[in-house]
Amino acid sequence: MPLPAGPLSRALNLGPREVVSLLGGGGKTTLLFSLARELARDRAVLVTTTTKIFLPRGERVLLAGSCREATRKISPYAGKKGYVVLGQGVREGKLLGVPPAWIEALQEYFPYILVEADGSLGRPLKAHAPHEPVLPPTSSLVVILAGASVLGRPFSEEYVHRPQILAQLTGLEPGGNIRPWLVARSWQETAALAAGAAPRARLIFFLNQVDTEEEREKNLAWVRHLGPWGQERILVGSLKPRVELVPWADFHPLPLTAVVLAAGSSQRLGGQNKLLLPWQGKTVIRQVVENTLAAMPGVVVVTGYQAERVAGALKGLPVKMVHNPAYPEGQATSLRRGLEAVDPANSRGIMFVLGDQPLVPPALLKTLALAFIIEEPLALYPRYQGKRGNPVIFARPTFPALAGVTGNQGGRQVLARLGDGARAIETIFPGVIQDIDGPRDLEDLKAYLY
Repeated sequence: MPLPAGPLSRALNLGPREVVSLLGGGGKTTLLFSLARELARDRAVLVTTTTKIFLPRGERVLLAGSCREATRKISPYAGKKGYVVLGQGVREGKLLGVPPAWIEALQEYFPYILVEADGSLGRPLKAHAPHEPVLPPTSSLVVILAGASVLGRPFSEEYVHRPQILAQLTGLEPGGNIRPWLVARSWQETAALAAGAAPRARLIFFLNQVDTEEEREKNLAWVRHLGPWGQERILVGSLKPRVELVPWADFHPLPLTAVVLAAGSSQRLGGQNKLLLPWQGKTVIRQVVENTLAAMPGVVVVTGYQAERVAGALKGLPVKMVHNPAYPEGQATSLRRGLEAVDPANSRGIMFVLGDQPLVPPALLKTLALAFIIEEPLALYPRYQGKRGNPVIFARPTFPALAGVTGNQGGRQVLARLGDGARAIETIFPGVIQDIDGPRDLEDLKAYLY
């Protein structure tokens, strides 16, 4: 039989047999039944959920308390055009889902099984609780949805399912308006969950609820900035009313580079190197660099004071080490040395990370990087309770100005001149304003361990 030729089937690049699992918010159930109706014109389709959905009205619904009973009840529909809906029961108007393990046993009866694998309480964006998503391991395609209607809305429970979890995953302070990069970060986190639960599945992101051609072009503009997180393509469009789904599959944005400043002489600690102080079974600098590597593909470490010992603390980590012999002259010399180590033709910007801030987690670094790539400011930094923090990302047009900084102010000289070209992101993590300057700072930091 030829491959399915309907518009949704083509947009999702469906093969001859698929287990399609849907995650996220902003139209999962609509997609579930729209795709079922399209495929059912000439194929047998099974529709189910591993969580619960509103009981579909006017549909053929089969209820089974065991996999054996399910097999017996669905077998008469195998090989016949059309679709049936399967659940374990009905409670308070909702169809109760089947265990993921059933899906593998049912695959021999239907070439297409469509599964709604999480719930979002009707919100266009969601984060996952520890027990989610409930993905069948045999899923061949996972579609992660978000509704474009969430953009510009408050980051709150009204529009986001489990906003506090999403805040922890991204480092963002709830309450502000939702920007495209928060949607993208939610996709990024969900993609990691999907890869763990269904490792052989292809991955597609779907920005739904893009209801006009003008909105589609506006949203494609930021989608084109996204990098590869395992996705095959990103769809932008609408299911209701139908706006043609446009796939985007070119995920090769110019990357960011991280430069970790690790050259200071720790004068306020009496010559004791603060970067080599113990931190959770390792050193402060190793924790900082590991956090950075978890978020950024390319990391440069600038050493100075006790360079060999600092390099030894980072043994085995995939970083580029550069030495700054002029480190006693101030932080600006390390910033310039890091700048020299970055090829501007192959980097859209540099994230300058302080080597004595171990409480800046990878979650926030990923958010800062993605916000910078999508928004394209001249500089971007985190802010905690009104205080500017680190790291700071500088765009390529600022590199000439950075090359001229002097003294111990580092990039602050340039940041102060950028005005509205520099943007702040409010974060829930105090680590962006906490570093190690005095003897008590290390113990104070440990009180904030996340």
